[in-house]
Amino acid sequence: MSAKTLLCLLSEQRMQNIIPLFQRRMHFDRVVLLASEENGEISPRFAPVANDIIKALSERFEVKLHRVPVDPMSPEHARKVCKEIIDCYDGPGQVTVNFTGGTKPMSIGAYLAGQECGAELLYVDTQAEKFYYYKEGRKQEVLFDLEPIGVELMLTAHRRQINHDATQKKELSPAELRVAELIFQQRCNSSFNSLRAMHIMRQQMVRHTNNPKIGRPLIKPNLWKKCPGLLEACIAEGFIDETLDDYCLNNAGFNFFNGSWLEAYVFLALRKSDSFADVEARVMIEGIENELDVACTLNAKLGVIECKTGKIGQNELNRLKALRETLGGVFSKSFLVVPYGKSRIPEQTRARAEEYVSCLIDEEDLDQVEKIVRSEMLKTRR
Repeated sequence: MSAKTLLCLLSEQRMQNIIPLFQRRMHFDRVVLLASEENGEISPRFAPVANDIIKALSERFEVKLHRVPVDPMSPEHARKVCKEIIDCYDGPGQVTVNFTGGTKPMSIGAYLAGQECGAELLYVDTQAEKFYYYKEGRKQEVLFDLEPIGVELMLTAHRRQINHDATQKKELSPAELRVAELIFQQRCNSSFNSLRAMHIMRQQMVRHTNNPKIGRPLIKPNLWKKCPGLLEACIAEGFIDETLDDYCLNNAGFNFFNGSWLEAYVFLALRKSDSFADVEARVMIEGIENELDVACTLNAKLGVIECKTGKIGQNELNRLKALRETLGGVFSKSFLVVPYGKSRIPEQTRARAEEYVSCLIDEEDLDQVEKIVRSEMLKTRR
C-alpha cells in the first residue's frame, strides 16, 4: 500500500476513519477529513466530530478538516471535491479514498472520484472486522490486524477526556496489586479457591467489639485459613493491625476486602493475559462522577468493566448501559463482574443485566474472566 494520504468522509461513527491508520503493513502520513455542508458552511454537527478525531490522532498523524464541505445529497458535488483533494495531495497514487462514512450520496461520489482517477478505494466493515480494497476493477478483502489502540485514544475520539490527576489519586496501590497477585496465583488451586475465599471473608467481616468507638472490622482467624499466605501478605502490606487475639483491618485493609480486591484481580488477570491492546484501572473521566473500574481495548473496541462485590442495583445497570453507549461507540462492550453466583441476583435484576450489559460474569467463570472478556470483544455481528 503506497498511499500516504487517507481521505475520509465524516459521520457520527468515528472509528471507521481511525481504524485504517492502525492496520499493520499500511502506512499513512496524513488524514484529510471531508464534512457535509449546512447552509453553505461545514455542518455544526460534524465540526466537533472532526475536532475529536484531530485531537485523538494529532500526536501521530497530520490530520486536517478540508475547508470546502460537500452537499450531503449530491454525489456529483462529492465526486468533484474528492477529485480536487486527490489532485491536491500528489495524485491518485498517493491517496486512498475511504468511502465508508458520510451520507450514501457522499459515499457514491467519493467512490466515483477514486474510480475515475484510479485511486485506491477503501471500505471499512467494522461489523465483520474487515477491509475491502478496490482498485482497477479488483477487490481485495483483508481482516483487521491492528496495532494497539489505547483506552485514552478511544475515549478522546468519542469526546471524553481522562482526568489524569484524579486517575492518579484513585489508582490501585502497589500493596493492593501485590496482594491481588497472590489471589490471582491461587485462583485455580485444587484444594481451595482464593476468589471464593475472598468473597466469604468479605461477607463475614465483623466489627471489633473490644473497641466500639473505632469499630474496626476484623476477619476471624479461622477464615484466613481459606487462603494460605493471605494473612502474611496483608501484614506485610500494612492492611491489618495485630492485636492480642484478633487481626483488625485498618482503612486500607477494609477498602481492599470490601471491593478493591476484585478490581485489582480483574485488572491483573486481563493485563497478564497479554490478550488486549490496552488495560487500565480506575480511570476517571471528565464530567463522570465515578471511575471506570477496569477499561480495555481490543480490535478498536472499548470494554468497560464494573466490579461489584455487593448487591447489584438499577443504578449500576443504568450507568453501565450509558457508559457503553457514550464512551466508545456502537461496538463498545460492557461487563458486570460479581464474585457470587447468579442465583443470588434477583430474577428481575438478572433480566435487566442481560439487557443492559454485554456480559455478566459471576463466580462460576471468575477464574476465566480474561478469556470471557476477550471472547466477547472478539465477537462480530456477521
